[in-house]
Amino acid sequence: MDGDIIYTYTARDAERDGILRNVSKPAREAGIRVPTRISLGVHELCTPNIADRHAGQSYRGRLWDVLNMARWAALTNRDDYMAEFEVIVGHAAPGGTWRQDTHTLWLFLEDDGAGPGFVICKPEER
Repeated sequence: MDGDIIYTYTARDAERDGILRNVSKPAREAGIRVPTRISLGVHELCTPNIADRHAGQSYRGRLWDVLNMARWAALTNRDDYMAEFEVIVGHAAPGGTWRQDTHTLWLFLEDDGAGPGFVICKPEER
């Protein structure tokens, strides 16, 4: 009986519970052909605050950047199931200045029984 699985928690379960968000449609537009989900942390990273929106940042634009960098990481990574990559996010700073922050993200290939899919998350969410 060693190694018997008594419980599994899939990406689909996490999506149902609100822990992951399905971004498969924009992912397909970015060239990712498998179901794709992002963590709440990545969702928050993609969500601009009011000052960032006034400076031209949008959720869709930031998500596009994350998805394209994830696609590049998947194409160039030598590991079979995970890749680390970085994305740069611009922020409106005090005094009308602009700053860019680099964020490290992780891309995981998972299979919940319905076929392969990607999950993108922050390192602390792994």
